[in-house]
Amino acid sequence: SGINAEYEQALLFVGSLNLIAPFVATFSLLTYATVNMACLALDLAGAPNFRPTFVYFNKYTSLIGFVSSIVMAFVVNPVYASTSFGISVMLFVFIMFRTPGSSWGYISQALIFHQVRKYLLMLDARKDHVKFWRPSILFLCKNPRTCIPAISFLNDMKKGGLYVIGTNIVGDLRDPGFVTKLDDQNMAWLSLVQLLGVKAFVETTVDRDVRNGIQNLIMTAGLGGMTPNTVVIGFYDTSESKDFVSEPDGLPSKKPLFSKLRRNHSDSRGHIDKLPEIETHSNDRRITVDSYIGVIKDVMALRKNLCILRHFHKLKRPSASPSALFIDVWPVPPHPTSTHIEDDTTSMFLLQLSCILHMVGSWGGTRLRVMATTPSSNIGATEKVQLEGILKILRIEAYVQTVILGEEYDTLSEVEKYQSLNRTIKDNSHNTVVTFMYLPRPPHSEDRNLDYLEKLTILTEDLPPTLLVSGLSKVTTTEL
Repeated sequence: SGINAEYEQALLFVGSLNLIAPFVATFSLLTYATVNMACLALDLAGAPNFRPTFVYFNKYTSLIGFVSSIVMAFVVNPVYASTSFGISVMLFVFIMFRTPGSSWGYISQALIFHQVRKYLLMLDARKDHVKFWRPSILFLCKNPRTCIPAISFLNDMKKGGLYVIGTNIVGDLRDPGFVTKLDDQNMAWLSLVQLLGVKAFVETTVDRDVRNGIQNLIMTAGLGGMTPNTVVIGFYDTSESKDFVSEPDGLPSKKPLFSKLRRNHSDSRGHIDKLPEIETHSNDRRITVDSYIGVIKDVMALRKNLCILRHFHKLKRPSASPSALFIDVWPVPPHPTSTHIEDDTTSMFLLQLSCILHMVGSWGGTRLRVMATTPSSNIGATEKVQLEGILKILRIEAYVQTVILGEEYDTLSEVEKYQSLNRTIKDNSHNTVVTFMYLPRPPHSEDRNLDYLEKLTILTEDLPPTLLVSGLSKVTTTEL
């Protein structure tokens, strides 16, 4: 062809075939090395469709062929070999990040699957120890359009642990067109996770009853010894939801490495349009108050730690403000008990989560502040010293602030206590980014479910982004 003729003519201008021959030989040897490396990778991955017909083929002959080709390339001419190798690497990187997805498949996926399966089988849940505890989170998200800040926040708080974003789609697989809708939403979820740059898996269940679907998610999320130990849900709120996906600056700027180079990264935005729309009326709710409180009880019955998020649409990341900001922890329940903080799993869980968040680089500019609540200033000094001693033992760097509730606090009615505590928290939260609070236990009787939800609403009304936390297992130790 004309192109080949021009290429051959250009080579002739070199003036000497001896200058060209080492390059040709080096690239040929690199081609042989690449073929042998591909065959070796396929053999190691154990791909069933890789069935070579060469009688003497095995992983050792592939390895010998790969090594000998590389060695011979450097024997021919070390400079040419290094140059050729550098050009090959640049071409590989360019093709990997700039070309759209191909139908050839990716050998890296097969190798990763092989290794991950092997190591997951070695991960034994019976050998778990509190010394190596870290939060593994299952975030039950109703609609990703309203949960963007929460998804990014929980990605910071997981501290290298498992992160699963789960959702239940109300419907039935037998409904016409439902499977297509399900596939579209799964693709949209994966695209959103890629755009946000969060290290999370996506799990979806289908059930006409939301509570049953959530139960299935909690019990089946994860694989082998890698399962969630903390379930996070949103608050049962009646306020209007905000669509972060539709807003120009609604998606965080954090993106995966080399995302600007990837063509398929820009294509991901097209799939996000298939995310479900936000329900605009309270009558459209898919879950009742009783079912919502039932979900809280289910999480506790399954021995999972629980976090309830509220007001996270107001979350402002610390880097966005130059002033001194706090991560506040209120480690006592609205009804103080005789149990010491160090013996209360929820109080310890509060301190652990807040400390983990403070350890994340993007939150390093904040200060961790633990509130020591007391009815009078006379007792407050003692409470502060005790709390500082606990933090020192746990090696948690935090500032302890005494908050006086007033001696009349114990004489107030239950609702009045929630109102008083809410006012106190608001008065001390002018520079607070996130508030960690103690989640009261839900009532045993379903007749009190609405009353319980109303008290939680009163407690958290008009506060900064808030996590109501309940811990059911030991998460701290001083043995390290």
